[in-house]
Formats: sequence, structure tokens, C-alpha cells
Amino acid sequence: MPAQQQTQGQDNQVQQDTAPAQQQQQQAPGQAPEAQGPEQAPELDGAQLQSAIRFNKARGYNRLRVQAIQRKLGVPPDGDFGPVTTRAIFAFQVARSNLESDGKLGPQTYAAIISTPAADGSPTAVELTPAQVNNALRFNRNRGFSRQRIIAIQEQIGVNPDGRFGPVTVGALAEWQAANGLQADGKAGQATLGAMRIDPVVRPRPRPDNLGGGQPGEDQAQQTQHGDDTEQEEEQQQQGPVPEGNITANFTWNEFRSRGDQKPVPASLRPVVTELCEQLEVIRAAFGGRSMSVNSGYRSPWWNKKVGGASNSYHKRGMAADFNVAGVRPSQVRVKVRELISQGKLKQGGVGAYATFTHYDIRGSEARWNG
Repeated sequence: MPAQQQTQGQDNQVQQDTAPAQQQQQQAPGQAPEAQGPEQAPELDGAQLQSAIRFNKARGYNRLRVQAIQRKLGVPPDGDFGPVTTRAIFAFQVARSNLESDGKLGPQTYAAIISTPAADGSPTAVELTPAQVNNALRFNRNRGFSRQRIIAIQEQIGVNPDGRFGPVTVGALAEWQAANGLQADGKAGQATLGAMRIDPVVRPRPRPDNLGGGQPGEDQAQQTQHGDDTEQEEEQQQQGPVPEGNITANFTWNEFRSRGDQKPVPASLRPVVTELCEQLEVIRAAFGGRSMSVNSGYRSPWWNKKVGGASNSYHKRGMAADFNVAGVRPSQVRVKVRELISQGKLKQGGVGAYATFTHYDIRGSEARWNG
């Protein structure tokens, strides 16, 4: 064979031998040829983002508290719940399987965020004096909470659930109250328990001046009256500015005033009422946008007692509404509400069937009854 042809044949053989090696170099080590890039993380956008922003802003956080949360999340501390901060909350939830990923800064998400170190190493914003801590300890212990209820509170605020009200729990509770627009005093009063959606009914311990004297009926009456006074006082303290205008597109704050005494929704319950109205919007849309009238929304403690409501009524907590849909019988409404819940389009809760209206609440567990 001529030398030129032999050299050309060798060159062709070298090219064939090196082609697989070149292909292997283009392919990442350990990667199958059909492998794709990493899956994109879920994003919060559109209507869900706007709903989360509205919810977070309605929580009543002051500017300093929002900045503290933002520092925990590592976003610019501008003191406002905008898209950047709300998406950061969503990303935080996605990274933790025990949190609902909706971008809303509810109690569980807040407790998880506040228990993490701030990105810039800044300290917490709330500090109680020793006198305030002792005052809160006496208040909480005199409330007669069961161990299970204290654990429920501790789980909300992100501390060790040991079932005891100690200084650590009081301090964490004050931090939680500040973040939720409540008076940061470390006292687990009616407004705080309502914001946590924990049953506020407690068994007050007898006061020292009632021990060993007086009739049982008198002691009970004094304790009951004391509990009512405390509840009314706390409600006044947590009232805040009277809200005006719309809660959502089709429901207003005036609609949810306590009917008998026209008291507005307390500041501590406004985020919960906002969540309720978002669910009512789903019902309204399911009926083609027909108008809905709210017969009973929030009830003040006084009005709830006046109408014979349960002591732990969800109306007192801002979690329930009795309503009608224009041109639709209540029996048809409750069928549709149950259907929406079963389809996962509406939050699970209580559905009460009455002759002249439908009751719906967002307790989170199933409850069905006929009135």
C-alpha cells in the first residue's frame, strides 16, 4: 500500500477511535444521556400571591415587627409585606414539610420563622422586664389552664412543649403577640387565644378572698363576673382602629360587625375574618357570583351570650358566618358547600343546616348538623 493511503487510513481509524471519547467528554460524569436539568422549585404568583399579601398585611404587624421577620428570612427589611417578602415566606414553607405552602404568615409559620436565627444576627425585638414577666406568670397560672392547653399554646409559639408556664414561655408568647398585632405582655388572655384559635374556655382558680368562706353559688357568680369583665377589658384593649371598607372583593367590615351591639371585629381577629371571607368568595363564585347576605358574622362576647350562643362559639372567634345566597334555598346552599369541601375547593369546617340560612365555619375539621 502506498505510504499516503496508509497514513490516511490510520487517520480515519484514529478519528473513529476517538469519537466515543469525545462524546464522553461532552457528557457530565455519572449523568445518563437522557437526564435533564434540576427540576424548578415551585413559585407563588398570580392570585395566590395577591391573596397571601392581603392576608399578611391584614395580620396587623407593625413596621418593626415586619422588619424583624424580614431579617429572619434574609430579605430587604423595608417593613412591608410585598411580593419579595411573601415569596420568601412561601420558600421558607416549601423547605419545611410540616408547614402549609401558601405564603401566608399564620401562627405555625411565624413560630417556625421566629425560632430561626436572623440572617444579619440581630436580636429579638421584644423584651419584658422582670416585673412584667412575674405579672404575666401570675396571670397565666391563675387562668387554670390544663397541661394540654399550655402545650397547645407552646406549640403555637415555638417553645419546648413541657406543659408549664415558665419565663421562657412568657417571653416567647410576648414575641408571638407582637408579631400578630397584639399587646405584647406575655398574658394568654381571650384575644390571644382567639388569634391562636385555641378554645378560650378556662376554669378560673378560686381567688384567695373566696377560699373557705361564702356560699358556693356566690363564689361561682363572682368568678363568672370576673371572667366577663376580663374578657370585655381585653377586647377593648385589642380593638385598635375601626376597620372600614372591604375585607375582600364582595364582603365588608360592616357586614361582620356584632349585630346586637354593633361592635367591630377586634384587631386580633381580623386576619381570621379575612381568611373566612376568602372562603365565602369561593362559595359566591360557585353560585355564579350571586350576592350573599351575612346574617351573623363576628359576635362580641356580650352579644353571643345574649343570643344563646355556645361559650366557645366560632362566631366569637371570627371564624363563622351565617348567610344566604340570593335566589337559592338554604338546603341547596348547604349541598353546594359540602360539595366544594369534598372537592378540596373549600376549607374543611362546620356546616350547619337551618331552615332560613346556612352556617359555615373554618375550624379545619369536619362538623355537620341540622339546626
